[in-house]
Amino acid sequence: MVIATAIDVPKELLGIPDIDNISFDARRLEVRGLFSHPDQPEYHISAYCLFSTCSGFRVLDEGDLLEFWSMDSQPSGWLWQIVSGGWLSQELKRDGFFTSRENGPHWPAPREFLIVGQEYCVSVFAQREPLIWLAEP
Repeated sequence: MVIATAIDVPKELLGIPDIDNISFDARRLEVRGLFSHPDQPEYHISAYCLFSTCSGFRVLDEGDLLEFWSMDSQPSGWLWQIVSGGWLSQELKRDGFFTSRENGPHWPAPREFLIVGQEYCVSVFAQREPLIWLAEP
């Protein structure tokens, strides 16, 4: 069973986004999501999540994550820190999972985050919460 904590997001970002772009460059992961505008559903709000300390990520169809939590038990929200029971918990069981080791004060052990999308979900190992910002209209 997954134990997760919701991450605060801007109030304009309601509902579940359509993840439409993922960019990775060395240790920076940027994920863009499109949100329906609350008053005008034909318009979208673009939002970005930037993980500046990404040490790993994976993208899966949301159906591939049903073993972690079902649609019946999924709490509302789209950005989570996974405290236990997720992908990181699986990886920590492997002897060869080097990323699990803390490498001093400048590179602590990773935390796991999950961005839930309408069709795809992005699991991220990072040392800090992402920066979130809205794109200019």
